[in-house]
Parts: sequence; structure tokens; C-alpha cells
Amino acid sequence: MLCPQALGRQVNPMAEASQIHSTSVVSPDAHIEEGVRIGPWCVVEAGVTLRKGVQLHSHVVVDGITEIGEASEVYPFTVLGTPPQHLKFRGEGAKLHIGRGVIIRENCAIHRGIDSEHGVTTIRDGAFVMALVHIGHDCTIGHEAIVSSGSMLGGGVSVGANAFLGGGCAVHQHVRIGRNAIIGGMSAVPRDVLPFAMTGRDDHNLIGVNQVGMRRRGYRSAEIVDVHHAYNYLFHQEDPQEDTFRVRREGFIAEHPDKTTVCGVIAEFIEQPTKRGYMQLAKKLNVSLRNVNGQ
Repeated sequence: MLCPQALGRQVNPMAEASQIHSTSVVSPDAHIEEGVRIGPWCVVEAGVTLRKGVQLHSHVVVDGITEIGEASEVYPFTVLGTPPQHLKFRGEGAKLHIGRGVIIRENCAIHRGIDSEHGVTTIRDGAFVMALVHIGHDCTIGHEAIVSSGSMLGGGVSVGANAFLGGGCAVHQHVRIGRNAIIGGMSAVPRDVLPFAMTGRDDHNLIGVNQVGMRRRGYRSAEIVDVHHAYNYLFHQEDPQEDTFRVRREGFIAEHPDKTTVCGVIAEFIEQPTKRGYMQLAKKLNVSLRNVNGQ
């Protein structure tokens, strides 16, 4: 049976309190905390940090300055922290940071950042990355966000907390997806998606509010109604000229300084710079508590 010593590597001294299969190759310059389990045929390179309770099932490659947080789990044939697919990358010391309790399923590729952008790719606590997902350099996946199988995220994409990306969606580089948004399966996402929004197969427009997701997260009916009103105010216009939206945007930000409310969350999102513009609302939403409550 192949072992690290046969490949000219010494066993990491910190591995004594962990379980490392004899076929795996772990650099002595990797930091392995207690309770880590590394299955067959994994490769863990120098500069990698595996926190307590991390599990690499088998055939996992972890490269670069990569940290995987406590109790995270990585499934077979996933590659983490390798150089980005970017012509400007020159081997600089950019990073990949994966939080606590993250699940990354089979055949995923998550690249580290580049110094010309953020310099770090981040997967926050509790995120769930399903099989066959590509996450490019300098992306940020928010707390407990879900990225479904076959999705592709270009460089610099930001996904907010509790957002849900349906299977096979493609997100253009530098797009921002707000918290609690839901992206329909097989969708192209060329522009920013507001918090609490719902998109479908239409590449240019929002189709409504993620009411189901908001209820599951404990939002009240009145808050869901507030989001409907906010979208109608910002996007539903007879003459949607760019300067008209700019005026409405500035007014909305000024009216909602409290960032703890749903409207404040939306205001904070549109106050931040956008490189891609916004997916807008195709038609005015019908707003009432009866509709929101499904009665």
C-alpha cells in the first residue's frame, strides 16, 4: 500500500491526534488539528490549515493558502485552493477561506483569489455547495447559502446569506446576489439580484419575491409586503430611464437608514457599488396580505 514516506514525505507531526489514511499525502508544512479525518488518496499541500473535525472523504486535493473551518466536510474528487483561471494571476499568495460546518460535495472546484481583486475566496459558515459546482476566484458565498449542483460562478461573485442558487445556473463575474434571494435552476444571472428576490429563466428580470424562503427564515407577512412595495417603488415605472431609477434609488436609501429592517437590507445592498447593474422587475407586483399569506 502506498504511503507518504514512499513519496518522500514525512508524516505531519500534528497528525497523531487525527486519522489520516496511509495512501494520502500530507505535507509536513500543513497545519492539521486534532480530530481531522483524511480518507484515501487525498493530497494536502504546504500552507493548508485543517481545523478541528474536518473530514476529507477521499481523492480530495487541497492546495495553496487554504483554511477549512471546524467540522467542515469535503467529498471525493473536489479540488480546493488551486490557482485561479485568470491571466493576471502571477502566483501571488492569495487565499481560500472556508468557514465552519461547510459541506462541499463531489467534483467541485473552488479557486483561491488574486491580489488584483480581493485576494481571497470565501465560503462562510454553514454553506452547502452541491456536486459539480465551480466557484471562481475572489467569490464570497454567504452564511448558510446553498449552491446547487452544476452551478458556475465567475470570478468576484458575491452570494448573500441564506441565498439559494438552483441547479445549473451560471452567474456572470462580479454579480452580487442579495441575502435570501432564490435563483431558478438553469438560469443565467448577468446582473445583480436584490435581497429577497426570485428569478426564473428570464435572464433580464426578477419574477417576484422569495416568499417561501422568507417565511422559512421567520419573516413576518408584513415584512414580505414591505419587500413587494420596495420592488414596485424601485423598478415598476412607465418610463424606466436610468436617471429615474437613480433618483428613486437615492430616495429609497435616504428613507431607510435602519439596516435591520427588510427595506434597510435592500437599501444597504443598492447603496453599495455595482459593476453589473440590476435585474429589474418585469411587471408590477400585486401587493396585499391576502396574496402574501396565500389566501
